[in-house]
Order: sequence, then structure tokens, then C-alpha cells
Amino acid sequence: EVWYSWLPDSGSMSWSPDSRFLVFVGGDGDLWLWDTTSTLLKALEGHTDVVLSATWSPDGRMIASTSADMSVRLWDSTGTP
Repeated sequence: EVWYSWLPDSGSMSWSPDSRFLVFVGGDGDLWLWDTTSTLLKALEGHTDVVLSATWSPDGRMIASTSADMSVRLWDSTGTP
């Protein structure tokens, strides 16, 4: 089952350290935070260009994302920048 296929220009994904969550990055400047039951928890909005990558902190509390808009954003795992 491919439950994330609707994501626009989805590029890469990153599992949380506890493997309970996924963050997907896309070509529209957003990230999407999912749980492993196929539930979209939150769209993380803030970049103004393509999101290039995202990674979790070792404790799973933060997500760092980079973008072609020349920014790095840090998000708490609830999606707050």
C-alpha cells in the first residue's frame, strides 16, 4: 500500500529515532509529518522553495530541514518552527 503517493514532488523521507513517525519533504516548500498508521499529523510550512532534506535529532524532539531558499529550519516534533 502506497499511502503517501499524493504528496507533490515528494523527494525523501526520514524515520524518527523510535520509528513511530515519518517526515516527508517535497518540492513545494513543505514537509509532512506522518505517524505509522498512515495518518497525516501536520504539514510543516515555512520554507519558500523546494525542501532538500530533513533529519531528526537523536532524541526525536526536533526536525531540521534545509531548503533551496537558503534556510535551515528547526521544528519541534509537534511541527512548530
